[in-house]
Amino acid sequence: MSDWISTADRLPGTDVEMVLAVVSGKPEKNIILENAYCLAEYAEGEGWILQEWPTWDGAEVTYWMPLPEPPEECLEECL
Repeated sequence: MSDWISTADRLPGTDVEMVLAVVSGKPEKNIILENAYCLAEYAEGEGWILQEWPTWDGAEVTYWMPLPEPPEECLEECL
């Protein structure tokens, strides 16, 4: 079973910070991405904000999924 959620079905809620997103479009004039994986946030009124391309307007996000929890042994060290 896939954990991917279609943006046509629903968007991340306000309690979701960072997600993994499938993105297509042109973040820079000489770069074209098609179905690329990017870390992203969704903000009402602003839309999608992509970690790797924060100035990219008009990114086409088709799917997203919550990030997994870190491994147990990493919880204290990583956070």
